[in-house]
Amino acid sequence: LETAYELRRHEVAAALQQILAVRHLEFEDKDLLRLALEDYRGSRADFADCVIGRLSSRAGCTTTWTLDRGTRGLPWFRLL
Repeated sequence: LETAYELRRHEVAAALQQILAVRHLEFEDKDLLRLALEDYRGSRADFADCVIGRLSSRAGCTTTWTLDRGTRGLPWFRLL
């Protein structure tokens, strides 16, 4: 979203927060998405990576391997 729409991270985060607040939209796991949004705000990782990390953690994975340096600092990711 940052690249495609030339938005800043805080603008993407605000838009995602607004989308999550829409009552007429349903999500499989809104709480997980909110946690991923917090991770996104506190890191350099893409939002999709933050969702993947949270899903992996919930599934019991202790490590998710990645080539993305933006995930540094997120506890479930390890760089290859």
